[in-house]
Amino acid sequence: MIREIFIEREQYIALLDAIREPERIAIIFGDVMGDRAIAVKLFVPRDEDYLERSLSHTMLKPGVFAREYLQVREEGLEPVAIIHSHLGSSSPSFGDVTTHVDVVKEYNYCLLGVYGLGEADLTFYDFSSSEPSRVKVRVVDVARFNRQIRVLGLRGQMRLAASRVLIVGVGGASLLAQALAASGVGKLILVDPDVWEYHNRNRVFIPRDLIGWNKAKALRLTIMNLFPDTTVEAYPCKAEELPLEVFRQADVIVCGADRLKTRCYINRVALELGKPAIFLSAGAEVIGDEYFVRGSVQVVLPGVTACYECLPIDYERLWLEEQVERVGEENLMEYLRVHDPSSINLLKKLRWVTPSFIYLNMIVCGLAQLEIQKILAKSGGDPVKGLISYDPLTQTMRVYKLERNPNCPACSKLGAIDGQS
Repeated sequence: MIREIFIEREQYIALLDAIREPERIAIIFGDVMGDRAIAVKLFVPRDEDYLERSLSHTMLKPGVFAREYLQVREEGLEPVAIIHSHLGSSSPSFGDVTTHVDVVKEYNYCLLGVYGLGEADLTFYDFSSSEPSRVKVRVVDVARFNRQIRVLGLRGQMRLAASRVLIVGVGGASLLAQALAASGVGKLILVDPDVWEYHNRNRVFIPRDLIGWNKAKALRLTIMNLFPDTTVEAYPCKAEELPLEVFRQADVIVCGADRLKTRCYINRVALELGKPAIFLSAGAEVIGDEYFVRGSVQVVLPGVTACYECLPIDYERLWLEEQVERVGEENLMEYLRVHDPSSINLLKKLRWVTPSFIYLNMIVCGLAQLEIQKILAKSGGDPVKGLISYDPLTQTMRVYKLERNPNCPACSKLGAIDGQS
């Protein structure tokens, strides 16, 4: 079922101008993303294209629609809405319903748009269920995307406007969230139970007066002040506490969480829902007088690429995180002393705070944004089927194509692995 249709502002104005007379027809060709229709091209028949047109009835000449459809079909576009203007209200007439039921048999996702001259109102309806349902109209102003739309095209930019990205762990990934909003992604879903601390400000752009706020809520406020055309939802909770229906909304799931358990959970959710997932990692390690800096982006396409758990997992750290959940970090030392003294030396893995730099976060988030753009806008080539590794100190970047692990506990049952996609 289509719940929203996204139309570029100038295109929407042209559509309204074209149907301000009774019994006019216009056709929108575009894309469908889940429960969203995206307008790409508007076709307005000329007066000579009508076989019949009166104050109460209209009909196009045979072949007019087919001629236009054959042209746009080569671009992969489909009819997403047929608009009809009435003298009266914007409610569909009996004739509208009868005709459009036949249209939907051929074009499953095609909406009916009714413009009522009496109400000066354009309303869209979805006919995929037994009863027509109203569809929300989103008018998108693409003026501020002039520089990137030259590359992405209107179609790519409108796909971004209709897209939803869910980000778990918005510390360092806050830069990615801000960049996605700047590029025109229509909806961001932010998930993080933690609060901003003063020492976070060496690597993120968060106002000083938001220190102490929940990270997701503070970032929502920051983004909405900068880019009010982006819808932002904030969930101040752990990913494991988030309803599955919220994950289901997303077109891409991003994981910037520190906890290994959370990263494995996000991997399992993405696999279960068939959602592309992006895993971010950035940090430094000090050894003696030297330090090493690494950042990485892993792209997981369920059933196509290796998943997060196809790579070696630090099960000792995972076990420690589970013990913390069981007894609390303040009681962990005493718990291990009594129940498992040999594990006390593993605590350094849990208490290690990874050093980080804003330049590394910016690079990693930039790499991630490009991969997300490839997936959502279908522009810039195919997504990386594996892992991007970056070392800023040696200025080296490597892309590793990761093979799926046939014994992976998470994805080995998704389908045949022989030959690797």
